[in-house]
Amino acid sequence: MEAKNPMSSTQLRFDLINPHAVAYARTHLSEYLGPLKERGREIIQREVTRAMSGQQTAQQVARLIRDNALALTPEQVLASDVYWKDLIKKGLDSTTINRRMAKFNARQLQDRAETIAHTEIHRAAAGGQLVAWQEAQRQGLIEPETMVKVWSLTWDDRLCAACEAMDGVAVRLDEPFVRNRDGEPVANSFGEQMDFPDMHPNCRCNMNLMRKDQVAEYRDRVISLRPAVKPQSHRS
Repeated sequence: MEAKNPMSSTQLRFDLINPHAVAYARTHLSEYLGPLKERGREIIQREVTRAMSGQQTAQQVARLIRDNALALTPEQVLASDVYWKDLIKKGLDSTTINRRMAKFNARQLQDRAETIAHTEIHRAAAGGQLVAWQEAQRQGLIEPETMVKVWSLTWDDRLCAACEAMDGVAVRLDEPFVRNRDGEPVANSFGEQMDFPDMHPNCRCNMNLMRKDQVAEYRDRVISLRPAVKPQSHRS
């Protein structure tokens, strides 16, 4: 399998249904999820799998797991208590306090639901893409000694330092990402092996499939020519 140039290398696609991604979503789920309602993990896995099957959007996944799967974390309970005490100090009536508390906790659950939905959908897409490449390799369509997977970034002001240090790192399809561009050891916040870009919740990094002899050109054409100031993210 050959690409005409680094910029035309195979990339993660979120607009096409990848059966490997559907299977990955059905069989994998992070351990970082935190406090959940009864059957919460089952619900999250089901809704992410439906998203990977093209049956619903990430926004719909977030809403469904917010309403059916999540409980407040200890940190969120503490934040809720601080907010409640602040409302009491302001001398507000009980009806107003209850209304504001309900909105505050709903926002906390919504934020967490959006993080989980985005993260699990991203992981399923990336994991499924890697499985597809590995299957192609077993069929002899990808030469294991020639092709590599390359860490690729979303270049904007939301990019974290840990992910930025991974830009352009290339490893074999059967190897995890274990060192950054400076050769320093890396680990993700899930405590899991990074077989694909997966540094932390809400990670937006992707990976390219390209020939080994394309990697240097990719770094020259993409990484070295990036502006010193990152563009503003389109997402607030």
